[in-house]
Amino acid sequence: MRTLVMAVLLIAAPVAAHAQVPDAATGETTERFLRTLKDGKVDEALKGIADGSSLLAARLATDPTLASQINVAIKAYGPVLDWERIGTDTVGTAVRRDTYLVRHNNMVTRWRFVFVRAQKDWAIAWFGFDDQVQNWLNEPG
Repeated sequence: MRTLVMAVLLIAAPVAAHAQVPDAATGETTERFLRTLKDGKVDEALKGIADGSSLLAARLATDPTLASQINVAIKAYGPVLDWERIGTDTVGTAVRRDTYLVRHNNMVTRWRFVFVRAQKDWAIAWFGFDDQVQNWLNEPG
């Protein structure tokens, strides 16, 4: 019986650490971004995702092609229909990556959002998308 109790405690420890990465803080950011993208408002979606993240705001300020890349994808694949989060990976309690599949009329794209907790609040540090479906089954998360 003593071994069983210790095993349960060892299993519970990683769950407690994972729980410190709040889903609400990161999930709302991506959900808001994807809803705005679904409405066809690429510039507004980018502005909204950069709010509260000086890292991402700086990247968007220096990379004017990001909006055009997203617009090209939407033009080629059709508007965003819906999405689902298919994975969440964490590194300790300070880094989280959420992976989504986004369905369009003619294609599915994969979006990844990386969040960091540098001080006490979570901020998005990076995001991107790809359409390389042939590789997705060979890659983790």
